[in-house]
Amino acid sequence: MQRLTRNRAGATHACLGAAAGCEADPEPPPRSHHARDSAGIAIAVNSGAPAGAERWSVDAEPMVSIGGADGPPATMFTVVTGATRLTDGTIVVLENETSELRFFDPGGAHLRTAGGFGEGPGEFEYAESLVRLAGVTLLVDAGDRHLRFSPVGDYVRQTMTRAPQEATRSRPRGSFAWRPTGRKPFSDTTGMTGVAGDVWVRRGPFVPTLDETVFDVFDGQGRFRGEVRLEGYFWLYEVGDDYVLGSRLDELGIAHVQLRRLSRAGAVDQRDPGQ
Repeated sequence: MQRLTRNRAGATHACLGAAAGCEADPEPPPRSHHARDSAGIAIAVNSGAPAGAERWSVDAEPMVSIGGADGPPATMFTVVTGATRLTDGTIVVLENETSELRFFDPGGAHLRTAGGFGEGPGEFEYAESLVRLAGVTLLVDAGDRHLRFSPVGDYVRQTMTRAPQEATRSRPRGSFAWRPTGRKPFSDTTGMTGVAGDVWVRRGPFVPTLDETVFDVFDGQGRFRGEVRLEGYFWLYEVGDDYVLGSRLDELGIAHVQLRRLSRAGAVDQRDPGQ
């Protein structure tokens, strides 16, 4: 387990998301970082803010945006509970309301739809999450069963779970805790890990009426890489080498699945050589 902490000085706004209205902050204090081990738990302690050359950033404008009120039916989303990007650039979206996997090409055009509401082969009801497994197999967590699909949407097989509560979302190795020294974290603060072992901690409260969504970002060694600010309500599904994939609600509350460019300034790849 890795615990990530940041003191009050580290709360200086880095304004990484290039959101509208961001103004230059005063020069942050020099950043310091050290890690220690306590009973097998790696603890990374940060103070200050990263220099400009070390800050990670996410583009304000998406490279791809899928969704809206006036598009074809396949691009209209009600409740998106998962999304992933395949190695060929295909974007797969899990639409909860219709229990469908929708496949889009790298530019956002609809390719095909798999799944469907029901209990037959390849069908499911109100799935909780979508996970891309090794070998590009897609796993849908449907509560009492896990369904596997090929990267082109062909149904492969399903595995029953003993109870719905045992069907948990797949997570990368390890876990983390986050404690911002000097201020109490919100109870609904959550986080996720990226492909390179980095940690993205979303600040709460998180409600659809928010003007922006803020993530505190740490690299695989626990170094604080700054704040990423995204305009509006933005739900993060996947962090890749050079992109983030998530869903943003527009002013009408309609979901847009968006792919945005991620810049890992000064980053060192923390993945195992065999991955």
